[in-house]
Amino acid sequence: MGTNMGQVKQTLAGVALAMMVAGAAVAQSASDGQGGGGISGLSGLRWKSFTGELSFGVAHGPAFEASPFSGLGSLKLSPKGPGLNYDALLGTDGPSFLEWTGSYYRLTASRTVSQTNAVSGSFTKTSGTLPQGTITVDTTPPGTGAQINVQVSAPGATTNATGNSPSGSSQSISTFQQTATGGVYAVGVLDGTSGTSAGYGIIYDQNGVAVTGVGVSGWTVLTSHFSDTTTGISQGLAYGRAIDLGQLELRPKIGLEGLRTTRTITESTTYALDTTISTAGGLPTVSLGQTERLRSTYLALMLGADASRPIGNGWALDAGLSIGRGHMTGRYSGASTISISGTTSASQQTAEQRYSASSWMGRTSIGLSRKVSPNLRVSMGIFVSYLSAVPSLVTVSSGSGSAGSGTTTTASLNAGGQVQYTRSVVEHSQLATGISLGLVYRF
Repeated sequence: MGTNMGQVKQTLAGVALAMMVAGAAVAQSASDGQGGGGISGLSGLRWKSFTGELSFGVAHGPAFEASPFSGLGSLKLSPKGPGLNYDALLGTDGPSFLEWTGSYYRLTASRTVSQTNAVSGSFTKTSGTLPQGTITVDTTPPGTGAQINVQVSAPGATTNATGNSPSGSSQSISTFQQTATGGVYAVGVLDGTSGTSAGYGIIYDQNGVAVTGVGVSGWTVLTSHFSDTTTGISQGLAYGRAIDLGQLELRPKIGLEGLRTTRTITESTTYALDTTISTAGGLPTVSLGQTERLRSTYLALMLGADASRPIGNGWALDAGLSIGRGHMTGRYSGASTISISGTTSASQQTAEQRYSASSWMGRTSIGLSRKVSPNLRVSMGIFVSYLSAVPSLVTVSSGSGSAGSGTTTTASLNAGGQVQYTRSVVEHSQLATGISLGLVYRF
């Protein structure tokens, strides 16, 4: 992540430098009267004002789909956080001006969901390309007491969790064996008094994970933690003209804006089998997680206008509106992990995806500003921004059907090369709202 952020900063620093060089070249050209006089009306270009703002915003959408591991479906977390914005205005004694804008923001949200699994009977959870191997689980009651037989095998390793508990006793079992590219794990819990048992087996390698087992209602606690974080850096350069309408100053403008965003969605689901039986307290917890990143670049042609009107006692009413049409390109990458506490951990990389779409960008704001010295104003306001083609994630079934089968007391899986589902990128629109506080220095 540090390397990627460094590349982003270098890229945008290059864009900013190019904009500064371009602005300086225009100014020099205008000042020297060369190149046909540069942009009309910009002779004698100089710095006119600089605005620095601190903002706080909330993004409303888009939702994303959690992985099938958690079983929670679509989630919308509404990330929020701070931003920094600047606006540098270069102009002349005439009405024409150049405007250089930029921003950085970081919006984040998280949620933790703890649920007691109410499902009895067989279940299968998978991720990535299923590893080679078989899992069988049998919890059929023996008549009195409880019994379990979990058999897990993969190329190079076999392990099992087998036991019996007479009435009045209970026990927990867990075994693990490593393979050349991953491992196999078996776990079981037995309650002889109620005559019930539950267990599961896991096979994993560098390409995927398969979990198959038999559950008992209320015996499994799933704790899922999700986070959704977006960072964004933008740069814009516009040309405009100020129009004096008496008490109202209007500044229409046209320009280009670039935006680079990185959306990171993380998920971690921890399975703790049977917290109701004292002997199960020592069982390792199994955590299945994934981290997915959507890196997107937008470039748009923008049209807009700002307006300002004095309202007395040094105060002014300020408003702005801009809208643009452009294109977005992006890249998806991800990785999933499995961790068995005190035993092992492993990760699997997800195949990268490229995506692109046409996009709209827009922003409107309204606020107040007040002169506090001959050259300094303080400003405050609210804003609404819009961005179409914001990437999100959904789960797409391969259509191959479940790799596992079973009944209320048995389960089995025969895996090898199947892909049960993939993650796919979709685009949705997003609104963000917020407040801002800034200082305006006029040169």
